Amino acid sequence: MIRRVLFILGIIVPLFHLCVLGQDESYRTDIKNVEYFVDSTKFSVVSVNFINSKNDDLILWLDNCDVSDLSAEQKIRHYFFTVKGDLSFAHIIFDNVSYDLTPILYTSFVIRVKPKETFSFNIIVKSNNKKERIEMFFKERLVCLKGDILNNYINLSMLENYFFRESSIVLLDEFLK
Repeated sequence: MIRRVLFILGIIVPLFHLCVLGQDESYRTDIKNVEYFVDSTKFSVVSVNFINSKNDDLILWLDNCDVSDLSAEQKIRHYFFTVKGDLSFAHIIFDNVSYDLTPILYTSFVIRVKPKETFSFNIIVKSNNKKERIEMFFKERLVCLKGDILNNYINLSMLENYFFRESSIVLLDEFLK
């Protein structure tokens, strides 16, 4: 009898976890690794594909520090309202400093992923596979919020001119601080 109960719990608990916790996820990531050699030097391209599986716009950015334990409001305040150099990113947006601003990773690099679309980060790594380290980097520093949440702090129509427009970016491993 105890075996039967443990067996049933062994099936139901993982299914419960997948069904209940999976419902609130507004995106999923797919990580792939391709390796190749140039002469005798080994390179890897780790692709982190961010897939918006919901009907809401999602806003992404990479922060310069671990923000995984911060609330949405704290993440927004840190990225947009913290002064970096002379200005914060919010100052630039609110003052319409430049619509032709070249995005700066960790400072003014914001991506909008529309429903059912994908954004890819492709990281070129020289040497051995560092897939696990890259996965940890994205878990700690990639911020993903529904557009509606960010719109409570910064009008998305004002941010429109600053969104990164391409569907992917190539980064060198050394850029992942």
